[in-house]
Amino acid sequence: YARLNVLAPSATSYERTADLYQKQGKLELAIDQMRKASKMSSDSALLNQKLAVLMSTRGKELLDSGDADAGFGYLQQAQSLDPK
Repeated sequence: YARLNVLAPSATSYERTADLYQKQGKLELAIDQMRKASKMSSDSALLNQKLAVLMSTRGKELLDSGDADAGFGYLQQAQSLDPK
């Protein structure tokens, strides 16, 4: 997918790449890919919701590791994308 994103970037390929990164536990990379997908898509509400879930998960990880500032930052960004 990474090569596909370079050759023919699309919201779908970015979203699928984000899913792969998420399964590998690479949330930072997944968030980056989902941000790109959201910018490219006309139906970004669903993608923003998925991005919010990734950001919430990353924020909780950072809070658990003791990095409160970064953790709360991710949680605030997630809330701004999806208030639920």
